[in-house]
Amino acid sequence: MYRASSRIGLVGEESLASRLARGPLPLPFALRCATDVAAALRELHEAGRAHGELSPASVVLCPTGASLLPPNGLRAEANPSADVAAFGALLYQMLTAREPPHGALLVPEKGVIHIGASGPRAAATRLAARCLTTSPEQAPPIRMVVTEVRLLSV
Repeated sequence: MYRASSRIGLVGEESLASRLARGPLPLPFALRCATDVAAALRELHEAGRAHGELSPASVVLCPTGASLLPPNGLRAEANPSADVAAFGALLYQMLTAREPPHGALLVPEKGVIHIGASGPRAAATRLAARCLTTSPEQAPPIRMVVTEVRLLSV
């Protein structure tokens, strides 16, 4: 069994859903996990597939990062833009331990963020908001999301 420092709050493997019950992830660990999940989504999208079931229950955390569980089945409505929106919700949850506002996608200018806020946490929240944009065609492609979340980790 793995032992992790109390900063991460993780011993062994655990679903993101159960870890979020104890609060938000520390920013460096959240960004590492977000990078892992976004990279897994990019691989799926480059292979012409989409996950379609991205949620905190489909992400397994370990002290060194995260793994994305495969979807339970084939979903006809699974598409890359839906995965990007689900990733935005997941990133928001990692940062806040809360779901994005119910029933509405975030609009970066009017959402839960303050445009003037600075720093990596604010930038990560803005990325989550862009992924959750009200218009799927305005959402960034997953390869851009991977690059941005990696840059936030530096």
